[in-house]
Amino acid sequence: MASVADFEFIMSTIFAQKDDSPLHKALKRDGVTDVEGITSLMERDIDRLKCQDTDSSGTPNVNDLAKGHQSIIHCYNASPVA
Repeated sequence: MASVADFEFIMSTIFAQKDDSPLHKALKRDGVTDVEGITSLMERDIDRLKCQDTDSSGTPNVNDLAKGHQSIIHCYNASPVA
C-alpha cells in the first residue's frame, strides 16, 4: 500500500495534479498506478500517453497528452531522486 500512497503523493504534491487532471487520466488509462510505473516509462511511452475524456454530449474523446504534462514526467524521471 505504501507504493499507492507514494503515487498519490507524487501526483498531488510533486506534480500538483488533481484526480481529474489529464495527466492523472492518461496514467490511469495506461495502467500506471504506482511510482514504479511512472519511473519505468520510457521516453517514447511518455510521448504516446493519451487522455480519455467525454465532451458535453457524452461522447468519449481520446487525445494526446499535452506537452506540458509530458514534460512533468520527463523531468521527474530525469531527476536523480526518481
